[in-house]
Amino acid sequence: MRPFKEIKANYYFTKEDEARLIELKPLMEKRAEKVVGALYQWIIQTESAKRVFKNESLIKHVMRLVRTWFIALFSGKYDNYFYDFLIRIGQRHERVGVDPHFMTSAINIIRNACVDIL
Repeated sequence: MRPFKEIKANYYFTKEDEARLIELKPLMEKRAEKVVGALYQWIIQTESAKRVFKNESLIKHVMRLVRTWFIALFSGKYDNYFYDFLIRIGQRHERVGVDPHFMTSAINIIRNACVDIL
């Protein structure tokens, strides 16, 4: 596994980027439900998502986890613990058979919601 420092360098993720994300935290915390809601709306309308999410209770549980992940993006703590947190999320998605295309689509929904907020 690559060191997180190397990964951040590959993405040109700088201290200035960290500072900008921290600055956005209050705004994004206030709007987290909008972001999670956008993802939820997309999930309940997507056939491939319906195969992963067997019931409403599971969707709601995952949406709570998505909210936690989303808020963590603005925490300012982009260290090995954060990297491990992201790795565990990815491993869980892989374990339950989430198609990588589905994840890319979901991240795009979240990105679009953030752009709308900004």
